[in-house]
Amino acid sequence: MNTPELLVPDRTLPEIDLSPVKIPVRSQLMSLVPHGLDTGDVESLWSYLHRLADAHSVRFKCLLTEHLSQYVRELLGSSRRAGESRGDWQNLVEAVHGVTFGTRVSRLLERLTGRKGLERLTLVPVCRTAGLEVRLRKDLAWCRVCLAEDSDPFARLIWTIAGVTHCPKHGTPLDTLCRDCGKPQRLFSGRSDILKCMWCGSPRNIFSDPELGIIPQNDDFAYWSSKQTGELLRWASRGELETRHIDVRTHNLRLSSQIPGIGGVVSLSTKLGLGRSTARTWIGQGGRMPLDSALKWAWIVGAELPRLFSEKLTLSELRFRPLPEELTRRTKPKRRTPVPNDTTALYLSTLKLSAANPFLAPRVRDLELASGTHAKHPSWKDAEFVRLIALLREKERRFLKKELVWRIVGDVHAAAIKAISINRRPGQGAVRPHMNSPGSLSGATARSYIKWLKRRYRTGDQSVLRPKRIPVDVRAFWSLEEAQD
Repeated sequence: MNTPELLVPDRTLPEIDLSPVKIPVRSQLMSLVPHGLDTGDVESLWSYLHRLADAHSVRFKCLLTEHLSQYVRELLGSSRRAGESRGDWQNLVEAVHGVTFGTRVSRLLERLTGRKGLERLTLVPVCRTAGLEVRLRKDLAWCRVCLAEDSDPFARLIWTIAGVTHCPKHGTPLDTLCRDCGKPQRLFSGRSDILKCMWCGSPRNIFSDPELGIIPQNDDFAYWSSKQTGELLRWASRGELETRHIDVRTHNLRLSSQIPGIGGVVSLSTKLGLGRSTARTWIGQGGRMPLDSALKWAWIVGAELPRLFSEKLTLSELRFRPLPEELTRRTKPKRRTPVPNDTTALYLSTLKLSAANPFLAPRVRDLELASGTHAKHPSWKDAEFVRLIALLREKERRFLKKELVWRIVGDVHAAAIKAISINRRPGQGAVRPHMNSPGSLSGATARSYIKWLKRRYRTGDQSVLRPKRIPVDVRAFWSLEEAQD
């Protein structure tokens, strides 16, 4: 009997791709999204570092000095040893929004977080504008209303610019001191925080003053300049402000001097409250214009600040508008009362101080206290006094050179006697462990003396085992130092 054939379904497996899978590069730190990109409220890099530390549940100082300590040498651009030094990071954080360190820190964070465009959190895009100079603020500034309205509070880049006194969004004056303790806030500190005072811990995002909600008018120069600075940051963040040549600013400066009511480059300088030749220097030599002068220029010609550095305007687009009176008011310098040229007290004080310590020349601060005359007194320029100070300083230089030589020789000689007492030859390896300052062995004085000592020791001269006789003036100087300590 024939059995029927079984129908087996076709179960052919598809081909499997066994090629290596491309795994995307993993970031070492969390890839946070910066706030306010391409706007005037762009976040600062200092604030981004704070939020990065909060995302990793570590303190701001610990993120820098512990987790990023291996990159300090790369950021400083130096071959010297740099690790968890607090001073290195303090200098970096204070200049983190500038051109040099801002570029380095932003590139490092882009590599560690995998987030592109962090350079826009610094003033690097603004400083690339030909002919414009923007300076940083030394201490921290903030707007209480902005911090209170943010769901995720962050510090704005515009708050770090020197000369910005108002918030461009709310028109409120920026706070630079704590409202409770009255102390300024530093950028780098172990207690640094976005929302709390580093001294007393009081919050910064509380505002109860009803006047904070009143936005001033555009005729207020401080509020207007803050808005123009915000527009400058917005243009720079979008890449619309970057210019490689200074011809645009030069063209607009020459055009501004032709506006009816100004009448010339010299008149433009005086109306800006500057020297008569300042604008001529900007046109002829292409010097960098500070931001405060650029804001005054934009106010006078009635144009937006970013356009003055990025577009060639026409005369019909400009109009003369004088600066407020408080900005053009000049105070006369106070004349100093003439001081009589009397060198008696200063000369006698110099002789007394040099007699009290004949080895060192008197210092300026000691002379001021002893004689009662300031360093700017005309008696400091008297020929006899200048000659006396020069002689005392030359005497001090020669003696300190002599004292350094005998200090090294005495240290090497005492260490060599200890090495000989334990039956070792007075070489560098035997002398080094017994010296007070082993680093002096790298100098020519110590090496030449050790060579001389070895030659005398090989010939059997027993005088090398005696203590070294040091000159009496050097011993007197050492005794004087011990008495002062």
